[in-house]
Amino acid sequence: MPYPKPNPAWTASWSVRDETASIEAVTFEKLRRVSAGNPGVALAIWAESVTDGQIAPGSIEAFEPGLALDEDAAVVLWTVVAQESVAVDRLTALFDRRPVEATVQGLVERGFVEVTDGRVTVPARALHPAVAALERRGMLW
Repeated sequence: MPYPKPNPAWTASWSVRDETASIEAVTFEKLRRVSAGNPGVALAIWAESVTDGQIAPGSIEAFEPGLALDEDAAVVLWTVVAQESVAVDRLTALFDRRPVEATVQGLVERGFVEVTDGRVTVPARALHPAVAALERRGMLW
């Protein structure tokens, strides 16, 4: 059964004198939480969240996909995570008995992958959820 775990860094960021936390502290705490402490993911999320040169905690969005993957999606996602970037043609050649294009489209719609110039990649904000989904299926450990 899951139970809440206290976050000492977040608790320490609040003032003892009943002052509200600074907007910077709240922004950086949310960024740290959403990126799971990964600096590369944090930079990518920061770049996506900046609007007109400003950032606010409300513009930092957590990536929460539906984590249930079917067999085809799991195999394609595993290949993309392992290779970092794979051409769609290469995936089609590797998995000629799987519906690769439909599977990639489904992964794009759920935010797990992006397709740019015919190459499939995992965006930084989706890396941790993708790895977690593959670990649950026993494809990564």
